[in-house]
Amino acid sequence: MGKYCLIGICFVLFICLLVTRGCGGPENPLGRLAVSGEVTLNGEPLDRGTIEFVPQAYKSPVTTGALIIDGRFNIPTLKGLPAGIYTVRIYATEEVSTCKTTKYPEEQGPIPKERIPKEYNDESNLVFTVKSDDSNYMEFDIP
Repeated sequence: MGKYCLIGICFVLFICLLVTRGCGGPENPLGRLAVSGEVTLNGEPLDRGTIEFVPQAYKSPVTTGALIIDGRFNIPTLKGLPAGIYTVRIYATEEVSTCKTTKYPEEQGPIPKERIPKEYNDESNLVFTVKSDDSNYMEFDIP
């Protein structure tokens, strides 16, 4: 085997190692970070709802979210977010106990009403920056 062939093989192996290793190691190639926090509605812990994080730049390919239960949410590291800036959306619908499940839309029960104002979900301007050197804990108070 020639000297240049051996150098080429070493170069290819080095590139493969870099590609498979990624930024966050083999278990966490995207460098995800845990995110947690609290959400209050009118000064009280939000009983139930969802929170969603959408990247503001295309640098992060990750969108994630979590359930909010008794005002708290927790996203573990492996389902978390890479460092970056995210738009935050919070949703919580009213409970509707008369909702039917059927294959015919005209027979469906009432659609639950959203309790959170649009400026906190569909038209959200809430922003959170996930930092690699921070606890990434946040608190949101919705009036």
